Amino acid sequence: MGIKSANASVKKYDFETFMRKFEKVVGQLTIEEGYKLYTEKKCIFVNSKPKQGAKEFSSFYCFNERDYSALNLVLSDISKKISALRKGSLERADKMDKVEEIMRGVIYEVESDPESAVFISNYYYKKFIKPYIKKIYDYYTKNEFDANECKQMYMQAHNDILKHKVFGQFVDSNYIINNFLTFNTAFQFVFEYAYSKRYTEKTKEDFLKLIFNTYELESGHANQGFRSHNVRIRKGNWTPVDGSQVGKSMDILSDWYANSRDAKSLNPIELACIIHCELVRMQPFSDGNHRLARLVANETLIEADFPSVSIPFNLRDEYNKATNKAIEEHDIDDLIDIYYEQVYKNALKINKCLDKEEKKQENQDRKRENEGAEMQL
Repeated sequence: MGIKSANASVKKYDFETFMRKFEKVVGQLTIEEGYKLYTEKKCIFVNSKPKQGAKEFSSFYCFNERDYSALNLVLSDISKKISALRKGSLERADKMDKVEEIMRGVIYEVESDPESAVFISNYYYKKFIKPYIKKIYDYYTKNEFDANECKQMYMQAHNDILKHKVFGQFVDSNYIINNFLTFNTAFQFVFEYAYSKRYTEKTKEDFLKLIFNTYELESGHANQGFRSHNVRIRKGNWTPVDGSQVGKSMDILSDWYANSRDAKSLNPIELACIIHCELVRMQPFSDGNHRLARLVANETLIEADFPSVSIPFNLRDEYNKATNKAIEEHDIDDLIDIYYEQVYKNALKINKCLDKEEKKQENQDRKRENEGAEMQL
């Protein structure tokens, strides 16, 4: 597609606006390729607020418009069933244990082999963290939510759980302790954080605090700042943000997330995928950035009352290719497809669970009615 022929099919203003934005984006696309993405797909630029009459652009992502009606119907059905089972209460306190288990438990789909150390360690960790989750949840039903305080409570829970004798066999495995179990603790915090922020406006400062608190939990490193050195990636044909620009780039991302009309207009799955890719592209910390990206993407979903997702091992290669494609080619469709499929699958799982809970409730109501009728006789 040539510049002249492309320009003839759209308004001149649109093309010039795109050109100004595109020239500020660091990427490997030619103008023609970038323009084709811009005109054929929805194109979102991640940028900061205007500064002295100009804007700074860090990156952009293009994707096809999607029909989310099938998912929306399931989510609407879930919402109605939960409200009915809560007997009209909007408080999370009455949420069914099984539904909460699915929402929290999906993140544990890390290994299918029940004999593997990863599967065993996650199974016990999931079991032992339940009472801590209940304790923290009960605490925040009576007290105002505080992200730093909540992080400390989950960090203490993690340290206490690892003292259990069953984890003695995994103590020497940094792969398990520092990747999976810390990740699980961070996810529990993210889940609590997301529920506390539903129906509220997050500020730029809130977003940055979420990043740091989540990273401390998933990495086990307290008071860790953004990296200042340059890094390379093992897989992919792109270069992470220069170490000297990480702080500025994170400032742009958090400002866009909290204040941009574009960010607020996106479907939660699209927003989660863009946040995911930006965190991977920036590599803000020395390690664990992919895990951080998946955690923060989940926060975005849960806050919007969408099911949380994990990326199963059998999809990891596909997931990595989709992430690299989004960063290298600015085309994020493949990653959105992966997230959508996982969200939809878990929504169906939750809906099926709620059907069983409804039937159970109906049976209990019928039993009480029969008992009442017998007493009258």
